[in-house]
Amino acid sequence: MNLREGIIHIEQSKSDRRREISIRSRLTSLLGELKLNAKDSEVVFTRPDGKPVGNFRKAFNSAVRRAGISDFRFHDCRHHAASTMVMGGLDLVTVKEILGHASLDMVLRYAHLSPRHRREAAKLMDTYMDTSGKMAHKVVDVSNKKY
Repeated sequence: MNLREGIIHIEQSKSDRRREISIRSRLTSLLGELKLNAKDSEVVFTRPDGKPVGNFRKAFNSAVRRAGISDFRFHDCRHHAASTMVMGGLDLVTVKEILGHASLDMVLRYAHLSPRHRREAAKLMDTYMDTSGKMAHKVVDVSNKKY
């Protein structure tokens, strides 16, 4: 992990590849605080006594239960991140690279558009169509143009 550059290094990912993950400045700050609390340990997630969390999944599920959240898995965070990036305007290729997916098909499995986002997209059609259903803006025919 290189907090100065905002990068987490993954030596061996699920697909047996080495990856670098760029992280947001807020996460960089939080991880920096955790590292200070971990007393120069290579381990980021520790228990209050400073020892490493033995089973991350168990610790996560315990935190979810204590927070009163139901029907939520750690992997749901990846789905949320993909959806947020796509709805925020990031192109699918960039989302693919950030999440480390091997194909665009996998991005499409992860990115789910919210009902509100779909409604807003449908409203955009009003700017392109008039009330009769015809294009409201002039369409330029470029088929005869030579480039």
